[in-house]
Formats: sequence, structure tokens, C-alpha cells
Amino acid sequence: MKTTPEYPPLAKATRTQGVVEIDAIIDEKGNVVELRAVSGPPLLIHAALDAVKSWKFEPTYLDDAPTSVELNVTVTFELNH
Repeated sequence: MKTTPEYPPLAKATRTQGVVEIDAIIDEKGNVVELRAVSGPPLLIHAALDAVKSWKFEPTYLDDAPTSVELNVTVTFELNH
């Protein structure tokens, strides 16, 4: 399940758009257990981290056993024109 990030009011007011890149560690059950922003507009980073923190991924298997993985996650913020 992937919740949509909430667009920060200040970012909307300043018409800030962009892409936030996040490194995330996903555990054997598909839960996000660690994350950090790699790049992106500062006004959008917190909202992107909050959204990804709540996401649930399909477990990854290695040799038929669930394993944790590191993912690069991209969150895009676009204002409706």
C-alpha cells in the first residue's frame, strides 16, 4: 500500500515542485525500517519521507527465503496547473 504524500502548504504557496530521491531499507516482511533523503527540494523532503515511511512493499526473496533490501525510491510532487 502506498499512500500519496501530502503536499506541504508552504510548498504549494511557493509553487515548489520536484522529485525527492530516498534510500530505503525494506525488511523481510516488506516494511520500511530505515530511510533517508538523498536529494530533492527541501520543502518537499519531510512530506516524502512521511509518505514512504508508511508504505508496504512485497517481500523480496533470495533462495526462497525473504530478505531485506535497499531501494531507491522516487517521489514526485507536481502542482495542478
